[in-house]
Amino acid sequence: ELIKKFIEENLPKIGKCDDVEKAFSEFWQSERSESLKNIAKVENIPVEKFENLIGEYLYSQKLPDPQEIVDSLSKAPNFRKRQGIIDRIKTAIQSIVDIFEW
Repeated sequence: ELIKKFIEENLPKIGKCDDVEKAFSEFWQSERSESLKNIAKVENIPVEKFENLIGEYLYSQKLPDPQEIVDSLSKAPNFRKRQGIIDRIKTAIQSIVDIFEW
């Protein structure tokens, strides 16, 4: 879907063949950054800490411990909401990696 978006929005504007790779790389980074910001805002986690959790996942191939996620949040959730937030963040980490890391 992102590749289709890139083709529709950017390819007509690009002149040289060499510029396509650079434009795609910039587009990909921009889309990844925007996705991170959106998730971070919704889940109330600083972008830098969310990026760190993703980096640790990429390195270890293990999702972060629930306490690591809670410690990364701007505000600790109450006990009833805690597990839902942890599950959403774990799913978001996997989604970001599945979409943007290859």
